[in-house]
Amino acid sequence: MNESFGLHLSGGNGEMSRTKICEANLTMEIAQLLLSLLHAWGLDPDLDKVCEGKLGLLRPMVPVSFGVVSKAGELKSRFDLMPGLVQS
Repeated sequence: MNESFGLHLSGGNGEMSRTKICEANLTMEIAQLLLSLLHAWGLDPDLDKVCEGKLGLLRPMVPVSFGVVSKAGELKSRFDLMPGLVQS
């Protein structure tokens, strides 16, 4: 029964600790991905450097757009342009 959750009790404590480490790494990677998508890249270059260097966030290669569906079924979208993509 415990094997379905990735726990192997026969191996002793080492197997359980490896599973917990893998789960912690996966949780951290998911958090970094979500923060990378939600961060307002390009507004503050110093903050962008901190996010990339210290937090391990990755700058999206394409602009990310968010949308909301209203109660009436209408889609309201917000499109942000990344700096460098706007041509004057």
